Amino acid sequence: MTQTENTPDAGQHDLHSQTVTPDASTEAAPAAPQRTVCERILDILAFQPLIPLTILLALQTVFMLDARALWYSDEVRYANVFEHVVNAGKWIVLHLNGVPYPDKPPVYFWLLEGIRQAMQAAGIAGDAPQGIGPRLFFSGAAVSALFYIWATYALARRVAAADKRTALGAGLVLLSVFYFIGVSHYSRMDLLFAALITLSHICLFTGWKKEKSTFWVVCGFAFAALATLTKGPLGLAFPLVTSVLFLLWRGKPRRLAGADVAAGAGVMLFILLAWVMGAYLTEQPDFLYNIFHDQIYRRATHTWHHSQPWWHYMATLPAAWMPWTLLLPVLPFGFLLSKKGARAVAASRTPEKEGMAYLWIAFLSGFAILSAVSIKIIIYLLPLFAPLAVLTAGGILSLSRARAKWLMRLMALLLLALAAALVTLQLGQMFGWEWLTKAVRWPLALEGLWILAAVSAAGAAIMWVAAPAAGGAGALLLAVLFTTVWIQPLGLITAPSMDNVMSPRMQGELIGSYIEKGYTPVTYKVYSGTYTFYAGADLLELDEWADVDAAVSAHRKTVVAMRTKHWDTWENKPADMREVSRQWIVDQEYVVAVRETSSPDQTEVPAQTEVPAKSGQTGEHADLPQIQPPRRFSFPLPMPPTVRQHSNQP
Repeated sequence: MTQTENTPDAGQHDLHSQTVTPDASTEAAPAAPQRTVCERILDILAFQPLIPLTILLALQTVFMLDARALWYSDEVRYANVFEHVVNAGKWIVLHLNGVPYPDKPPVYFWLLEGIRQAMQAAGIAGDAPQGIGPRLFFSGAAVSALFYIWATYALARRVAAADKRTALGAGLVLLSVFYFIGVSHYSRMDLLFAALITLSHICLFTGWKKEKSTFWVVCGFAFAALATLTKGPLGLAFPLVTSVLFLLWRGKPRRLAGADVAAGAGVMLFILLAWVMGAYLTEQPDFLYNIFHDQIYRRATHTWHHSQPWWHYMATLPAAWMPWTLLLPVLPFGFLLSKKGARAVAASRTPEKEGMAYLWIAFLSGFAILSAVSIKIIIYLLPLFAPLAVLTAGGILSLSRARAKWLMRLMALLLLALAAALVTLQLGQMFGWEWLTKAVRWPLALEGLWILAAVSAAGAAIMWVAAPAAGGAGALLLAVLFTTVWIQPLGLITAPSMDNVMSPRMQGELIGSYIEKGYTPVTYKVYSGTYTFYAGADLLELDEWADVDAAVSAHRKTVVAMRTKHWDTWENKPADMREVSRQWIVDQEYVVAVRETSSPDQTEVPAQTEVPAKSGQTGEHADLPQIQPPRRFSFPLPMPPTVRQHSNQP
């Protein structure tokens, strides 16, 4: 018998080890490695992969649906937007603080309404009025995460042609990425947006494999349109650019001229134009100008906020993809750079390998699009997580035992560093280290840090000890086990302890209590919608000192909120204005003050003049002589101040 060579880097092992009895003339070939316990567990879970993925996500989210308040700035704003959907029927054009809100389309809020109805029918809506409370919004985040995980599994199966084991691995990768788990606990539309884009990829790829496939191509364009109506035009850009580049790579650009493509484009335009027409009939042309010029064109070319250099995502993606960024140092780059690697790339043009080519094109083209756009926020990377998860899972499960060992050792060191950072935070709180407070830029009052540090240290120890024998399957299972355990104290203890810094609830409810007593609420240069949800009423949001002075003078009782730096420099501050609250919200301190006089000041209030409507303020909202809030409280606002255009600019 000829001795065979064991090639661990290939990462392929026989299902059963073989025993060879040597004789006098030959030596036994090395037996294939025994399948580890982790590999056998992964095989069992892969029998019905969607069930364990769903259970794991439920374990990571369901116990924390009521654990904390809504945070600044997106959560509290979107909560108020949804209130307008339910209470004022703003289903087509969203409203924030009583005026049109052009920043976001409505599909995510339609999903929230479906969840609200389902929760009320099941009797689990909670104590919030009409079921509109944190439980609803965090359920929306969890359901969106579940859709995305299912879509990622389908992407692995239908596009990459992966087996159930690898497709399960892709879901486990997402469930163990720290950033993904964090987003699944934050109320935004990005996860639903990414799920719809992933479904569009699946349908379009399935259609492109055939000479004509009206059903799949139309579904792909329809999902792209729905993604666009969830967050914006990147919902079209990601799948369509990927499709064009993929067909060029396959040498089939004429496929784009097919009748099914025309039908898909027609359905897509019908869906988008139906919403545009609804917005036009609901509001005025200025609202559409704001959407197409300010929200789309300016954000893409010259944004007024979150502008970053082109290489921004090169620096942030490695952090966002932890812990699996640590896979890079252990990959066999020698193979990738060899002639065999070049032949493997060339083979991706064949029908058998074209799915992997599509995933790489989807990831790289999406990354290029995001890098070219002026506005850059790390959460915009979420649509790229699905193809990256499939590629990452394949890489992990193909590792040799030796390479998997080094991966797990690196992960153990990462968890050890996390434990050390948590201990440092705890000690900094105990001893009042000033340098630490300045570094985090808000007061430290975190709870549960010792527990998080202990879990991190225990995870590091288990990873280190299990590394020699666990393999790639063990790395996946131990990573998702760690995140599932670690998120419990984080979500139940630490996150709620951050409410006094991250949530405007305290000051918002204080303002609401004064509104109930007849005070007129006024804010100055506060991010629109910051207080509205918890105040229980729409506020008069102003950007000019003259308007603030006029509003305070015109009302007998006023409650005013602004940043401390503005409070300290308010030149015409009334002497009888009384400060009632100071609170840090993220990295700024805010003041709430009240004033009550026997009668309004005898200063002359400027006569109402025509105030030119800003983009996003149309119809009766242009002058705003009076706001009619569709909320629990209402109050007269007879002033004609300039109300700030809704945007993401503080």
